[in-house]
Amino acid sequence: MGKKPLIWKWLAVGIILLLIGTYIFPATAQETEKSQQASRGNWLYVGGSGPGNYTKIQDAINNSSDGDTVFVFNGTYVGHLNINKSITLLGEDKNATVILGYVAFTISFLSDWVTMGRFTIQNSGRLGEGIRIDSSHNTFFDTIIEFPNDNIRIAGDYNTIEANIISCDTIYLGGNSNTITGNNITNVVHGIYLADAGGNIISHNTFLSCGLFLSDNSPSNTLVTNNTVNGKPLVYVSNKSDMILPADAGQIILLECINITVQNHVIFNTTVGIQLLRSTTCVVSGNIIGDSLYGVWLNGWNNTLHGNTIKDNEYGIRFTDSVGNHIYHNNLLRNTLNAYDPLSNTWDNSSRHEGNYWSDYTGGDTDGDGIGDTPYNISGGSNQDLYPLMHPFELYYIFNISLDNPQVNEGNTFNVTVKTLGGTAVQNAGVLFDNTTTYTDDNGIAVITAPSVAEDTIYPVVATKPGHISDNDTILVKNIEPFKAIFVGLISDLNDRGGEVISFKAKFVFFVRFDAFEMGRVIPDEEIWVSRDYKGYLGPMFILGIFTVVATEFP
Repeated sequence: MGKKPLIWKWLAVGIILLLIGTYIFPATAQETEKSQQASRGNWLYVGGSGPGNYTKIQDAINNSSDGDTVFVFNGTYVGHLNINKSITLLGEDKNATVILGYVAFTISFLSDWVTMGRFTIQNSGRLGEGIRIDSSHNTFFDTIIEFPNDNIRIAGDYNTIEANIISCDTIYLGGNSNTITGNNITNVVHGIYLADAGGNIISHNTFLSCGLFLSDNSPSNTLVTNNTVNGKPLVYVSNKSDMILPADAGQIILLECINITVQNHVIFNTTVGIQLLRSTTCVVSGNIIGDSLYGVWLNGWNNTLHGNTIKDNEYGIRFTDSVGNHIYHNNLLRNTLNAYDPLSNTWDNSSRHEGNYWSDYTGGDTDGDGIGDTPYNISGGSNQDLYPLMHPFELYYIFNISLDNPQVNEGNTFNVTVKTLGGTAVQNAGVLFDNTTTYTDDNGIAVITAPSVAEDTIYPVVATKPGHISDNDTILVKNIEPFKAIFVGLISDLNDRGGEVISFKAKFVFFVRFDAFEMGRVIPDEEIWVSRDYKGYLGPMFILGIFTVVATEFP
């Protein structure tokens, strides 16, 4: 009972000390009403109206220690920053807290374990590196970066670049095991340029008017996933074989792949439309690529590029360390440099004697066969397109047939010439006439014999070949009523036509027709069909007698 008054006294003393402490250590009335995340160290403030706040961000950094947080109130701060402490640097509002640089390295990360975010960083007056990260284990997030002439260079390792809005020249990624994720990237040249660095993760980024570019020696252990280019998937395939890529990509990169088919894509306005690195026996066909830095970048062997339209790029096709590739039937239109090839590749189809269509080809076509008279020289080395096309390659897949005459007498021959709309003759094209297929010779000509007909008949003529668009025409086969005539002279090509019919070709033959009371000389090489029932002589070289003509008409 005697000790209770002492307990109550100590309790009263504690309450009094607590109240005194509340007044002795009040919260400083700086502009820190906004909730801030907990920090390992002290908080330093830049801008605002609080007593003791810094006016320059660099001054606050210089006076900070590892583990501190530097908080920057809204405003525009001119100058560059050297972050040489392991600190957290936060802006109040990324849309209103502006760092305006004017010299090289607007932001330079020199220390590890730096976290920076919630700023707008601008530098428009020079060409260089706006942000350089030489250290490791840093995080750069939720920032608007506007460097139209500047680069971002990441040379350190294990850094994270996340959820930023980036507009600059190029993001150079030269460090290892970095993560670039969730950024909106609208860059002038390269979206992200991946140098000889490994173990990086590039994911969930949105590229607009740019994309991803890999240096020739980029390792294959980079993870690239769930990125888009101009609203379409960035297709990145590494160490795969025997695939046909689905259409509708915004950009395509093949790294160390075998036998991949890339076809029927429409790709515009990116860093490189299709890039092949250390890949072999892949086929790139039927694609349209334009308005990019590079249409196709190829580092590989024994790949085939055909049937593509590559236009309005800085480089149409650029080869590096590549041999044994075949390039033909492509349209290369208005690229600043249509092609660059320093090694040994084949730029035409030697079996078809057809190459590519070049918008800057200045040679002629004196024989009108659709192939330029002189080779097209490929920049970078000694390669040539030996058979440059005079028209876009599509025309060389479309047939254009012609007949030597719109009508023919029964039993006579006629010629069908098969060419492409580009003007080249087509060998081994099938010409279907009267349910029989005749194939064209080396000059694209099929010689066909008209059948006997009971009356004048129109027949279709159709030319086809796999991989080409067919063409057709019609010919009138005229019925010839038998008539009698006297023949005398020299002949050739005596031929038993079966049944009661024999044919021959006139070399130097005179005739007299009984029905029309005509006489004259038969046109040389005219083929005449006669009945076996004749009177006179008919030998391999000479004819003399009265014959019944069953198929031909003359003079």
